[in-house]
Amino acid sequence: MNLDKLCDATAFWQFSCDLYAREGVKELCLQGQEDYGLNVNLVLLCHWLYQDHSGLDSKGFSNIKNAIIGVDSQVKTQRSKRKRLSKGEPEYQQCLALELQLEKQMQHEILLALKKQSIADSDEHCLAQYLAAEGVTAPDWLQVILNHFALNK
Repeated sequence: MNLDKLCDATAFWQFSCDLYAREGVKELCLQGQEDYGLNVNLVLLCHWLYQDHSGLDSKGFSNIKNAIIGVDSQVKTQRSKRKRLSKGEPEYQQCLALELQLEKQMQHEILLALKKQSIADSDEHCLAQYLAAEGVTAPDWLQVILNHFALNK
């Protein structure tokens, strides 16, 4: 495990953008967000950790979630504002740009909080631990997204 690599905000952002752009990933992440209240950045973090053979337990995810409460609230407010607009409206693009800026800030704060957690070497995907930290039971969604991540290596 290389903590410097794991906490590189630029590398994590690029990884997230690349993964999110792959076929089906965006839809699965948004389904997790809408159906189960999951944070897409934390879902992406799980795969980021997995790619580095690292893992985080439920307590670590809870600690990170507590550390990003403020920016998460800002993202949700901005997302709600954007969703009320039509894609053709000029303000829509401004809202989207601000939302992406806040998402990037959230990822930075996630990595700052990650540095304070106990990260273990692991060949297991820690997405199940994140769901447990959220109190979410979604075995079908979990299996589908893990299978999808495996297809998109």
